[in-house]
Amino acid sequence: MAKSKDKDYSNLEPKVTGIGGIFFSTNDPGTSRKWYAKHLGLAVNDYGSSIEFRNANNPQEINYLQWSPFKKGDKYFEPSKKEFMINYRVQNIE
Repeated sequence: MAKSKDKDYSNLEPKVTGIGGIFFSTNDPGTSRKWYAKHLGLAVNDYGSSIEFRNANNPQEINYLQWSPFKKGDKYFEPSKKEFMINYRVQNIE
């Protein structure tokens, strides 16, 4: 097997600690919210759904993942032309 020239990152403290949000564009965000509420049981509001979860390394810590459908063409995604976005929870981002 060839030796990789990539740096070994296995001993580094993780910077990404989870996912903070999942966002996607759709022709009709209201219909999408209703569908996910009806078929998957998401508790939705005008913005989507906040999904609560616990930190596996610190179970007392409560975190939230934001799930949100946006109207196709919404400027929130700019400058990207993609129809989805995943935001990561990052520690020590500076």
